[in-house]
Amino acid sequence: AAALALSRRSQLHAAVLAWSEQHAAACREREKLALRAALRHWQSWHRRCSALSSALEQALADAVRYHVRGLRVVALGLWCQVHAGACRERRWLAARAALRQWWSWFRHQAAF
Repeated sequence: AAALALSRRSQLHAAVLAWSEQHAAACREREKLALRAALRHWQSWHRRCSALSSALEQALADAVRYHVRGLRVVALGLWCQVHAGACRERRWLAARAALRQWWSWFRHQAAF
């Protein structure tokens, strides 16, 4: 009877030991799968963030190019206005000088 009880205890001990080893192996496998899933999730997130970052950089570069083009148009318009004003001023000064010269000539003629 004692030998039978010892045999049953050793069988029970062996069964518990086998179950605990299988349970530990299953836990390790679940942990490995969870880590792999977390890594895949992080890689996917990283790729998405990189793509969004690239898209944002491209959008900013496009906006800068568009803005620079607009600034060039505005600068050209301002230069045209300044140039037209300078031309009007030169014509006015030339007309004024011509009028002074004519008055000087007229006074000189009237003096005779």
